[in-house]
Amino acid sequence: MIPVLLLVGIILLFSSQPYQEQTIIPSLRGSFSEDRLSERMPDLTIHYHQSNVNAKQQPFQFIEFVFRKSAHLFVYGVLGALLFLGLRPFRLRGWGKALLVLEIGALVAIVDEINQARSLSRTGIPQDVAVDLAGVILGMLFAALLTAVLRRLEGES
Repeated sequence: MIPVLLLVGIILLFSSQPYQEQTIIPSLRGSFSEDRLSERMPDLTIHYHQSNVNAKQQPFQFIEFVFRKSAHLFVYGVLGALLFLGLRPFRLRGWGKALLVLEIGALVAIVDEINQARSLSRTGIPQDVAVDLAGVILGMLFAALLTAVLRRLEGES
């Protein structure tokens, strides 16, 4: 469970940072022409929370939005996998184990959003908890599939 605690600490550390320390927009501006990037973007608008991000009109903000939400999915996917694997010694099975992983993941996600809401220039958004839980589910499913495949391979040896 030490990897889980380390990851939760990292999550809370990053959610404590101001937006200005995390934004990738300055790097994007230094690497790409906004006009050329805008030409290549799809005509797509994402409505999220109380804002709209249009890929053609705001290519840097769009890329950052997709990057940030993907990071939520990835990090919480790792958390879900670590929780699933970390609970193996407790011999929980089936839905009981899945529900415990989801409960712990939800608790971390809620604390993360509360922490963000208390940070400068950040907002805590309930929709992010849903994104985080989707990541937990994906990570848990990946770990369960990997575990099943490894057990099967061990049985064939």
